[in-house]
Amino acid sequence: MDNRFVRGLLMGGMIGAAISMMMPMPAPRTRRRMQRTGRRIAGRAMNLMNDAREMVK
Repeated sequence: MDNRFVRGLLMGGMIGAAISMMMPMPAPRTRRRMQRTGRRIAGRAMNLMNDAREMVK
């Protein structure tokens, strides 16, 4: 994997974390919605990774 890609991925993660720390806390309902969406996206990503892994075999 290209070193620039990994560096960009890490920098993007750090910038995103810094920005999220500066934002005010969302309302509990919004926070739950964000958590649900995050879990849903993570599940889809895992499914895509598993599908790609199966295609490579």
